[in-house]
This record gives sequence, structure tokens and C-alpha cells, in this order.
Amino acid sequence: MLKRKGFKMKKLALLLIITGALIALYPLGEWAYTHYLQQKTMVAWEEEVQAVAEPEKEVIDEPAGVQQPEVPLPIAVLTIKKINLELPVFQGATTTNLRIGAGLVEDGVNAGESGTVIISAHRSHTFGRQFNRLDELEKGDQIEITSRDGVYKYEVYKTDIVKPEEIAVQQGDNAEKTLLLITCHPLYSINPPYRLLVWAKQIEPA
Repeated sequence: MLKRKGFKMKKLALLLIITGALIALYPLGEWAYTHYLQQKTMVAWEEEVQAVAEPEKEVIDEPAGVQQPEVPLPIAVLTIKKINLELPVFQGATTTNLRIGAGLVEDGVNAGESGTVIISAHRSHTFGRQFNRLDELEKGDQIEITSRDGVYKYEVYKTDIVKPEEIAVQQGDNAEKTLLLITCHPLYSINPPYRLLVWAKQIEPA
């Protein structure tokens, strides 16, 4: 009887160890899969840009039966060299889009148009991913948006920390061509009460 009880205790201990290991490994697995999806979207973006540049190039279909994860196609790529960031930008700040990259907020405009381009991304807990290092940007730093229409360069002119309801942008034909990057603040908080804002002005094309 005691042996049987001891056997059950050993099984329970082993189960707890396995469960603990799985819980510990889950964030790593989630990060790896998200990173894979992000890289896949970047490859899809590069292939599309190349296809536009070489319209007569033969398109090779995937072999029948090959299942590929469905991922949205980026509309642009955001590059911030200072923080070593290259992030796909998708249409709309949806849960799926923000899981993989950044989202173009619908209240904003497209790059190159008069008004404010608004791009939102998560403040990832992993160093260097998504907008994790956005707080390092300072006045004078440069940001690039590469879209199908060309490359747009912006220069940071201010940063701010505000409550979500305090975010205000100017739109319209007479508005300046600006860029607003938005993420949660502070880092590592649950339901963060503030938003970190980075404002930049378009400098190229002038």
C-alpha cells in the first residue's frame, strides 16, 4: 500500500515537473513562432517588391499539398536604424497584425500624404523586438517608411508620454506631413495606463 502511494506521489511530482517545464518554455515557443511569421511576411514583401520591379519574371507556384501559414501581406516596412529595427507594417491595428508587426491606424493617412501617418505596435517584453526600444529615440533621429510608392524619411522632433484619451493629431490637406509612432508605457506593465508617442516630420521627399 505504501509502495503504491509512493508510486502515485512520484507520478504527480513528474507531472508537475513536466507542466512547469512546458509553462517555462511557452514564451520561447510563442516568440519563435511569431518571429517565424514576421520573417515570412518580410520575405513575401520583398518578393512582391521584386515582382513589381520585374513584371515579366515567371512566377513558380508552390507544390500541391504544401500548406503554408496564412499571414497578412505588409503594406510597408518601418526602419529605425538607431534601434536596429525593421518591422513590417500592416493595414489596420488588429490583434493579428500587431502580433506580427506594426499596424497602420485607420484614423491616419498613408505615407507621403498631408496629415499624420499613425503607426502602432506592441511594447514587446523581448529586447529589440517591435517597439520595445522606442523610448531610446530622441530629437533628430531618423525613421524610414518603405512602401510600394517609394521611400519616405522622417526626423524625430519630439517624444511624449500621455494617457490614451489625450492623443490628438491634425489631419487635412493643409496639415504638415508627419509621423506618429504609438506604443504602451511603461514597459513590462499589465494594462499600461499611458502611451509613449514619437513624433517625426517628413524630410524626404520634401
